Amino acid sequence: MQKLRLGCSAMPLSLHDYKTQFEALANLGFKQIEILSGVRDFPEDLDKRKRKELLEMSSSYGLNIYSVSPGYSGANLNLISLNPAVRRITLKQVKDMVHLTGDLGGKMFVLCPGMRWVFYTIPFKEAWEISKRAIIQLGKIAENLGVTLCIEQLPFGFLEMSEDVRKMAEEINMDSVKVMLDTSNTVMREPITKAIKTVGEYLVHMHLSDCDGKNFAHWPIGRANIDFAAVAQALKEVRYNGVCILEVWDEKGDPAQYLADSKNRLEKLGWQA
Repeated sequence: MQKLRLGCSAMPLSLHDYKTQFEALANLGFKQIEILSGVRDFPEDLDKRKRKELLEMSSSYGLNIYSVSPGYSGANLNLISLNPAVRRITLKQVKDMVHLTGDLGGKMFVLCPGMRWVFYTIPFKEAWEISKRAIIQLGKIAENLGVTLCIEQLPFGFLEMSEDVRKMAEEINMDSVKVMLDTSNTVMREPITKAIKTVGEYLVHMHLSDCDGKNFAHWPIGRANIDFAAVAQALKEVRYNGVCILEVWDEKGDPAQYLADSKNRLEKLGWQA
């Protein structure tokens, strides 16, 4: 039986120093990890020497930095902000994060294409073109670094549906620009198995967490009602060959405990760390 590869996001550990993050993830038996940029450090805080040290430290724990996420410093960055100055700052920050991904040997960069709020927001068609132009710029940088930009479906007023992120990737038509899905983001808008089949061959990255589809959360696996056996089957049907990243958060829980429990549940369903 085909095994799906499982890695882990450092999200619940991201306020700790990198040594603590790496040690915890290695002790849990993970080899492929996703780190967050813009939480513990921003790209400008990590010069060439520090990036080299970070890469060597991760390797010393037997870890591969497979992907980098903006980690919602993203909450304050927006490629389609109504404010042009915010758009410029965001584009620069994201460019720096893509370079960081390449310097750390990462293959995937999680890209938030932008967010639109209920009031005083940019019109959708205009937002689409602004986001598309920015992603093309970022895609050219990523291509030179051997990094793939993963446009993320997000329930925040823009590219909320799987058909939206697929269409954006199709229009851009670059090898360095593909799509990712996050189980909790997706079920806020549509069934996850449907979304996987919709994005199909464009799907190169996955985040796994649990959610009831009503309250936005990234709960540990088994906390809500996502059918992960069905998720595994859908991924196999579209011949997904990337790493699935466990990205869960429980503010009141012990990360070591709920990460281990989530990992065990997924391994019983065909994932392998």
